[in-house]
Amino acid sequence: MILPGRKFPFPKSLYAVEDSIRFFVAGKPDAVILDFFAGSGTTAHAVMRLNKQDGGRRLSISVTNNEVSADEQAALRRLGLRPGDPDWERLGIYEQITEPRLRTVITGRTPNGEPIKGEYKFTDVFPMENGFEENVEFFALTYEAPLRVARDRKSTRL
Repeated sequence: MILPGRKFPFPKSLYAVEDSIRFFVAGKPDAVILDFFAGSGTTAHAVMRLNKQDGGRRLSISVTNNEVSADEQAALRRLGLRPGDPDWERLGIYEQITEPRLRTVITGRTPNGEPIKGEYKFTDVFPMENGFEENVEFFALTYEAPLRVARDRKSTRL
């Protein structure tokens, strides 16, 4: 398991996404793939696999918000928390799934430092613990209310 103890209710098949991307970029080793609804990071993971298979240098840009599930939102609101509060944000999909998954598959180690058990078994077979030779950068963007920014009340966060 890539992220033990964490669940994502609607993951896409890594291999189905890989096949779909391959159809369009097989002969384009420098392609840029944009996933504007990255969720669990499956697209970036699939691009890493394609790069490993053919020595490509494709870039994957993954964009996601840090939403929490409806059930979690209700529970957090009952506790008086709102989006932006650290206890709210740590439960969001980016914090819980997207970033940890990408770090894990690149390094081949779970967030606890354990090697990922199992093998990739699609068009090629290799241990998941081998990870990928990829670079990654993570950026956090925030939503700011335009009126508050215009009144110079939030510009210090920008």
